[in-house]
Amino acid sequence: MSELPERCRLMMLLGALGGTTEVARLRAAGGSTCDLDDLKPAEDGRLVQMYANRLSFRHPLIGAAVVGACSERERRWAHGALAGVIDAPERRVRHLAESTVGPDEDIAGQLEATARILLRQGDAIGAIGAVAAFTRAADLSPQPADRGRRLAEAAYVGAEAGGEMVTATRLLGDAHRSGSLDTRKATSPPLSVRWPARSRPAIMGTTRRTRC
Repeated sequence: MSELPERCRLMMLLGALGGTTEVARLRAAGGSTCDLDDLKPAEDGRLVQMYANRLSFRHPLIGAAVVGACSERERRWAHGALAGVIDAPERRVRHLAESTVGPDEDIAGQLEATARILLRQGDAIGAIGAVAAFTRAADLSPQPADRGRRLAEAAYVGAEAGGEMVTATRLLGDAHRSGSLDTRKATSPPLSVRWPARSRPAIMGTTRRTRC
């Protein structure tokens, strides 16, 4: 991969990280940094191919190799570029989060909002995604109080949805150790993450089936 031109590697990186193979979106993400024409060395080397307005890697491991060969700075750039062209809020916020180095309340707030969207799905997959979103939002929270609240919400979602008490204990422990959790407010699940009574059995059932 190191023998490929930089612009070619960056275009391949967008395809590997993007979760999309639509060339129009990839071209938009590349902007002035790289373009589809830059993929020619990769096409000539039979690493990628474009067909029916889609980009595909000849083998899944090629995409993984591209990601591994690129620097952290290049990966952050790619995530930021993809966030600007992807419509789905969950995927967009994920890319924004990966493009950020330090605390960022704007992105943390978007991640929290995304977690609540995922919770409304009322299933185990949504709950797992919500725990991840709340946890990442806590990581990016500039204020200790917001960090503690988001860690607590992640803990309660995990415990309520699937009985993930080990994870819940760890998350609450992180909040306590950082001094950011108000224990007076941590004795019951926040209203924003309590499951409707009719939804909880379905979620628990789904979780058990997933583990089998």
